Amino acid sequence: MKEESGQNGYRLVLFSTLFYFGLGGVSFLFTKIFDLQVFAFSDFPGSYSVIDLVQIGVVGGVVLFLLTLSFENFFASFRSIRVSLSKNFGGRSYVELTYLGVLSGIVEEILFRGIIQPYLGLCGTALLFSALHVGPKGLFSTWTVSALLFGLVLGYQYRVTGSVWPSMISHCLVNVALFLRMRLVIKEKLNTSAM
Repeated sequence: MKEESGQNGYRLVLFSTLFYFGLGGVSFLFTKIFDLQVFAFSDFPGSYSVIDLVQIGVVGGVVLFLLTLSFENFFASFRSIRVSLSKNFGGRSYVELTYLGVLSGIVEEILFRGIIQPYLGLCGTALLFSALHVGPKGLFSTWTVSALLFGLVLGYQYRVTGSVWPSMISHCLVNVALFLRMRLVIKEKLNTSAM
């Protein structure tokens, strides 16, 4: 498959990088201003080892990935959003997609779970997270509902462990898996149409 070339692909990666680094910078400032210990392994001393936190993150990532596959199977509107996203992300290289998936997962979890959830609580943060994941034309859709469920799962991980690490691992894993899957779908369609 020929890699997407030109300004559109470059702009996507550049804009995403600038956006997430900006958001990360603002999040970092909030952690310093409000003395938040976002990167602590747990707010509950002795309750979870690093291995436990990683395992919780991996299991959460698998659950969220399966949830996404279920939404794709049951809702045509969800599939259409995935197809739309595939057009933007599907032509990017594996390295770029991995980079974007990890960057967005880390920054969003620091912001939503590490900074916002202590103030808005689990449900309030999940609602805000879903409101920022709207479908085409800014409309609420099955994409928004899936983001609400994602927010609840990720927020629950944070609530139970007292650490942002499991939700960060889950979010990064599911983003990377979904982005790479989009690339494979585009590659498959290009190979099929070339026959």
